[in-house]
Order: sequence, then structure tokens, then C-alpha cells
Amino acid sequence: MRRALGAGAALVAALASCSTPAPPPSGFTLLFLGRSPAASLAGRSWAPDPDKSRIVAFDRTLHVVRELTNPRLATPMAVAPLGDAQLLVTERTGEAVVLDTAGRVLREWDSPDIASLYAAGGARVVAARSPYYVPQVATPEADTAPLIRVLDTLGHQTGGLAVIRQPALPVLVAGQAGPVPERGRPGVPAGQGYGPPDTERTR
Repeated sequence: MRRALGAGAALVAALASCSTPAPPPSGFTLLFLGRSPAASLAGRSWAPDPDKSRIVAFDRTLHVVRELTNPRLATPMAVAPLGDAQLLVTERTGEAVVLDTAGRVLREWDSPDIASLYAAGGARVVAARSPYYVPQVATPEADTAPLIRVLDTLGHQTGGLAVIRQPALPVLVAGQAGPVPERGRPGVPAGQGYGPPDTERTR
């Protein structure tokens, strides 16, 4: 009986030790540095420093432990983890630069939009319009352009999500009381709206 109880106790202790989850890593993970997204990779947080054209690595106490510099880094604005050992960097003007954690450039590609902001998960990359660079003069995009582009890890587009919708707006003309919709223009039904005074009726 004692042997059975002892064996049972040993079995319970062994099962308890096997099922006990490992404690989560202590410390902090940096999500943003200023207004720039950071990446968590290999136990460190990697954040862009656009003023100094570098990527900075922080440990879990948020102390700087490494700096990555490369002539290909001009004004990095965001960092995302790509796979288990690569960093996807968004440049201010929308180009993508892929680095390893030693700072070596593995590949890069041009922005599929006027300027893109990138995020990644596994072997998939998504690109959206960047808020960091909005030129005043740009070529209008087609109504069929996807709102979010899906790319492979080489920067080739493989799909898209959602579509840009541009509602038809009435054309405004300058009148004495300010801009008003002009009659006869698209978006303004016949007989509605206001335009320049009808000189035939006001004589």
C-alpha cells in the first residue's frame, strides 16, 4: 500500500512539473518610439531613429544595446519583424529595406504606392498609404486601386484588400456669395442647385 501511495505521489509530482508553463519573459516591449512603430524580434525591440538614419535595439529594460547603420538607410520611419530573423524597414518616401539583425541589407524594393507603410506577418507583407509622406502634387489613383496591397517577401504584389471609393462631387463655381454648386454639372440634378444669376430673367 505504501509503495502504491509513493508511486502515485511521484507520478503526480512528475505530471505537475511537466504541465507547469514557463514563466513569461519579464521586462518591457517597445511598441512605438515617438510616432514610429517598433518591432519585437530576438528578445529585443527595434525602433527607427530617422534623425540619425539608424535602427536602435532596446533590451527588456529599454536600454539601448545596439545600433544598426547602413548607407541604404536614409530616413527610416517604421520597423516590422519579417520572419524570425529579419527586419522590414519603411523609409519616409515609401521604399522598403530588409535587414538582418547584424545590419546587413538583404534586399529592398520601391513603393507600390506614392509612399507606402509596411507591416508583416510570417511570409506575408502588407502595404498601405503612408502618413509620413503625402506630396502636395501627385498623380490621382484609379478607382480600382486596392486600399491595402498584399506583397510577398520580395516586394511583389500578390493581391489586394478593399478598393478606393471616390464619390462624385458637384463642381463648385465662384459666385458673389462664395462657391456654390453649378446647375447642369454631374452630381447636381436638373433644376436644383444654384449657379451664376440668369441674366435673361433678371432683365
